[in-house]
Amino acid sequence: MKSIKLSAIAIVAVMMVSQVALAAVPFSDHIGHKWENGIEFVYNRGIVQGYPDGTFRPDNTLNRAELLKVIVVSSYSESAYNAYEGDACFDDIDGSQWYTKYVCFGKAQGIVQGYDDGTFRPENEVIFVEALKIMFEGMDVSLTSTADSPWYQKYYNTAAAKYLVPDELNLAYTSKFSRAQAAEVIKRVISLDADIIQPPLFTSEGGYEPGTVYLGYIQEGSIVDVYVVADTNIDAYEGGSLTVVFEGNTLNSFKGDRNISASVSGNNVVIDSSNTLHAGEVLHLGTAYFASGSSVTISAQ
Repeated sequence: MKSIKLSAIAIVAVMMVSQVALAAVPFSDHIGHKWENGIEFVYNRGIVQGYPDGTFRPDNTLNRAELLKVIVVSSYSESAYNAYEGDACFDDIDGSQWYTKYVCFGKAQGIVQGYDDGTFRPENEVIFVEALKIMFEGMDVSLTSTADSPWYQKYYNTAAAKYLVPDELNLAYTSKFSRAQAAEVIKRVISLDADIIQPPLFTSEGGYEPGTVYLGYIQEGSIVDVYVVADTNIDAYEGGSLTVVFEGNTLNSFKGDRNISASVSGNNVVIDSSNTLHAGEVLHLGTAYFASGSSVTISAQ
């Protein structure tokens, strides 16, 4: 396996941007958080809404009902889970709670089973490996491990292999799981399905080298998340500096992800990254916010 250092790319992707107004993230307490970009990622997709006082409370620990709601909303249509409103699917779910439809839909889909005494215990805080199981079952993540002892090992092994584990949770199986960490993992799971655009990145030594690192994106209306995706035949990709040019629409802003700096001049964005990607890893570079209405051409120099 080889280590490849790339400093510039030549690539073009064409995307349609629908007429959706740029949404401002309303939270008053997420700016500067370690997983700030993950929080904005899930907000931009309508997965989370925050609290009435305008906060997100990123470090609050999630309970079972809160986590299940986030997973169901991120992966299923509103009409699907709304059909379970008012159900009584566990001994402690009587149909009157705000989370009833999410829990009962989750049970019907096999995402959760509850406890042997017939309860779901919605207020119980979740630990990291419990959250992984619920998230993977709910978001249909393919497992890469068959380890069956302890029960959570196959979920953790899969998360590690797919780079879904926030660094502070590495080997922290029983750690409490926060709202911000959940947002980051959901971002990484959804990012596994990023559209991969070819040809490959242009190497600093000159010329194309097939099968190295590719540009990827996910479009959500006027919001486009940009990625670098490492192929499986490399040992490591050391990030450098690249200039991304957006044409055909007005770039309102670009927000770099963690440990990535981005400077904007008109429709040009210079991105600098010191991150290293290993074989198969997906790196979220940042989020571009466009004016609505027309197609966008993305190229990098």
